[in-house]
Amino acid sequence: MQAEATLDSQSVAQRFSFSRLSGPLLLAASRGLAVGLQFLLQVVVGNLAGAAALGLLQLFVSWTCMLGEGIARGLPVWAMRRTALQAANGAWSAARNELEWATGQILRLGLGIWLGGAVVVLLIGPTLPADYRVIAVAVLCGAPLFALVRLGAEALKGIGEPLRAI
Repeated sequence: MQAEATLDSQSVAQRFSFSRLSGPLLLAASRGLAVGLQFLLQVVVGNLAGAAALGLLQLFVSWTCMLGEGIARGLPVWAMRRTALQAANGAWSAARNELEWATGQILRLGLGIWLGGAVVVLLIGPTLPADYRVIAVAVLCGAPLFALVRLGAEALKGIGEPLRAI
Protein backbone atom coordinates (compact mmCIF):
# COMPACT_ATOMS: atom_id res chain seq x y z
CA MET A 1 0.00 0.00 0.00
CA GLN A 2 2.78 2.40 0.93
CA ALA A 3 4.76 1.38 -2.16
CA GLU A 4 1.76 2.22 -4.35
CA ALA A 5 1.47 5.65 -2.74
CA THR A 6 5.16 6.29 -3.42
CA LEU A 7 4.82 5.22 -7.05
CA ASP A 8 1.73 7.38 -7.47
CA SER A 9 3.47 10.43 -6.03
CA GLN A 10 6.50 9.81 -8.27
CA SER A 11 4.36 9.48 -11.37
CA VAL A 12 2.49 12.67 -10.49
CA ALA A 13 5.80 14.46 -9.94
CA GLN A 14 7.07 13.18 -13.28
CA ARG A 15 3.93 14.27 -15.08
CA PHE A 16 4.24 17.81 -13.77
CA SER A 17 8.02 18.12 -13.77
CA PHE A 18 9.62 21.33 -14.90
CA SER A 19 11.49 19.55 -17.70
CA ARG A 20 8.20 18.68 -19.35
CA LEU A 21 7.02 22.27 -19.00
CA SER A 22 10.26 23.94 -20.03
CA GLY A 23 9.61 23.56 -23.76
CA PRO A 24 6.10 25.05 -23.73
CA LEU A 25 7.19 27.75 -21.27
CA LEU A 26 10.14 28.70 -23.46
CA LEU A 27 7.85 28.73 -26.49
CA ALA A 28 5.35 30.99 -24.74
CA ALA A 29 8.13 33.24 -23.47
CA SER A 30 9.61 33.64 -26.94
CA ARG A 31 6.18 34.47 -28.37
CA GLY A 32 5.60 36.97 -25.58
CA LEU A 33 9.02 38.53 -26.15
CA ALA A 34 8.30 38.88 -29.87
CA VAL A 35 4.99 40.60 -29.19
CA GLY A 36 6.67 42.88 -26.65
CA LEU A 37 9.44 43.82 -29.08
CA GLN A 38 6.90 44.49 -31.82
CA PHE A 39 5.01 46.81 -29.47
CA LEU A 40 8.25 48.52 -28.43
CA LEU A 41 9.18 49.05 -32.09
CA GLN A 42 5.84 50.75 -32.71
CA VAL A 43 6.28 52.98 -29.67
CA VAL A 44 9.80 53.97 -30.75
CA VAL A 45 8.77 54.65 -34.36
CA GLY A 46 5.75 56.63 -33.17
CA ASN A 47 7.87 58.73 -30.79
CA LEU A 48 10.77 59.32 -33.15
CA ALA A 49 9.01 59.79 -36.46
CA GLY A 50 5.40 60.51 -35.54
CA ALA A 51 2.03 59.09 -36.35
CA ALA A 52 2.52 59.22 -40.12
CA ALA A 53 5.62 57.00 -39.93
CA LEU A 54 3.79 54.57 -37.67
CA GLY A 55 1.01 54.41 -40.26
CA LEU A 56 3.56 53.70 -42.99
CA LEU A 57 5.09 50.94 -40.87
CA GLN A 58 1.67 49.37 -40.37
CA LEU A 59 0.95 49.70 -44.07
CA PHE A 60 4.22 47.95 -44.93
CA VAL A 61 3.71 45.13 -42.42
CA SER A 62 0.10 44.43 -43.34
CA TRP A 63 0.62 44.47 -47.10
CA THR A 64 3.78 42.39 -46.86
CA CYS A 65 1.95 39.75 -44.84
CA MET A 66 -1.10 39.76 -47.12
CA LEU A 67 0.89 39.57 -50.35
CA GLY A 68 3.30 37.04 -48.82
CA GLU A 69 0.43 34.76 -47.84
CA GLY A 70 -0.92 35.07 -51.37
CA ILE A 71 2.46 34.18 -52.85
CA ALA A 72 2.78 31.22 -50.48
CA ARG A 73 -0.66 29.92 -51.61
CA GLY A 74 -0.96 27.48 -48.69
CA LEU A 75 2.42 25.86 -49.33
CA PRO A 76 3.68 26.45 -45.76
CA VAL A 77 0.85 24.41 -44.27
CA TRP A 78 1.33 21.77 -46.98
CA ALA A 79 5.05 21.70 -46.17
CA MET A 80 4.36 21.19 -42.47
CA ARG A 81 2.10 18.23 -43.20
CA ARG A 82 4.40 16.68 -45.82
CA THR A 83 7.56 17.22 -43.78
CA ALA A 84 5.97 15.60 -40.72
CA LEU A 85 4.88 12.64 -42.82
CA GLN A 86 8.27 12.23 -44.52
CA ALA A 87 10.13 12.63 -41.22
CA ALA A 88 7.97 9.97 -39.59
CA ASN A 89 8.84 7.61 -42.44
CA GLY A 90 12.53 8.56 -42.38
CA ALA A 91 12.36 9.84 -45.96
CA TRP A 92 14.52 12.93 -45.45
CA SER A 93 15.55 13.22 -49.11
CA ALA A 94 11.90 13.22 -50.18
CA ALA A 95 11.16 15.93 -47.62
CA ARG A 96 14.07 17.98 -48.95
CA ASN A 97 12.88 17.55 -52.54
CA GLU A 98 9.38 18.65 -51.65
CA LEU A 99 10.68 21.71 -49.79
CA GLU A 100 12.89 22.61 -52.76
CA TRP A 101 9.88 22.30 -55.06
CA ALA A 102 7.78 24.54 -52.78
CA THR A 103 10.62 27.07 -52.54
CA GLY A 104 10.82 27.17 -56.33
CA GLN A 105 7.07 27.73 -56.60
CA ILE A 106 7.25 30.64 -54.17
CA LEU A 107 10.28 32.17 -55.87
CA ARG A 108 8.74 31.93 -59.35
CA LEU A 109 5.48 33.55 -58.31
CA GLY A 110 7.32 36.09 -56.17
CA LEU A 111 9.53 37.05 -59.11
CA GLY A 112 6.50 37.38 -61.39
CA ILE A 113 4.67 39.59 -58.90
CA TRP A 114 7.83 41.60 -58.31
CA LEU A 115 8.32 42.22 -62.03
CA GLY A 116 4.63 43.07 -62.57
CA GLY A 117 4.59 45.31 -59.52
CA ALA A 118 7.80 47.04 -60.59
CA VAL A 119 6.25 47.86 -63.96
CA VAL A 120 3.15 49.26 -62.26
CA VAL A 121 5.26 51.32 -59.85
CA LEU A 122 7.29 52.68 -62.76
CA LEU A 123 4.15 53.57 -64.73
CA ILE A 124 2.08 55.16 -61.99
CA GLY A 125 4.89 55.93 -59.55
CA PRO A 126 5.34 59.56 -60.58
CA THR A 127 1.72 60.27 -59.63
CA LEU A 128 2.16 58.79 -56.13
CA PRO A 129 3.79 60.42 -53.12
CA ALA A 130 7.39 59.28 -52.56
CA ASP A 131 6.46 57.45 -49.34
CA TYR A 132 4.00 55.24 -51.18
CA ARG A 133 6.53 54.38 -53.88
CA VAL A 134 9.03 53.32 -51.22
CA ILE A 135 6.38 51.24 -49.44
CA ALA A 136 5.35 49.61 -52.72
CA VAL A 137 8.91 48.61 -53.58
CA ALA A 138 9.55 47.39 -50.01
CA VAL A 139 6.39 45.27 -50.06
CA LEU A 140 7.29 43.80 -53.45
CA CYS A 141 10.71 42.81 -52.11
CA GLY A 142 9.54 41.71 -48.67
CA ALA A 143 6.50 39.61 -49.55
CA PRO A 144 8.38 36.72 -51.23
CA LEU A 145 10.84 36.71 -48.35
CA PHE A 146 7.96 36.55 -45.89
CA ALA A 147 6.50 33.60 -47.82
CA LEU A 148 9.85 31.78 -47.71
CA VAL A 149 10.22 32.40 -43.97
CA ARG A 150 6.73 30.99 -43.42
CA LEU A 151 7.62 27.93 -45.50
CA GLY A 152 10.74 27.27 -43.45
CA ALA A 153 8.98 27.87 -40.13
CA GLU A 154 6.15 25.49 -40.92
CA ALA A 155 8.58 22.83 -42.13
CA LEU A 156 10.45 23.12 -38.82
CA LYS A 157 7.17 22.69 -36.99
CA GLY A 158 6.54 19.60 -39.07
CA ILE A 159 9.69 17.93 -37.77
CA GLY A 160 8.86 18.83 -34.17
CA GLU A 161 10.98 21.98 -33.81
CA PRO A 162 8.43 24.71 -33.02
CA LEU A 163 10.86 26.72 -30.91
CA ARG A 164 13.35 26.99 -33.77
CA ALA A 165 10.46 27.89 -36.06
CA ILE A 166 9.57 30.88 -33.93
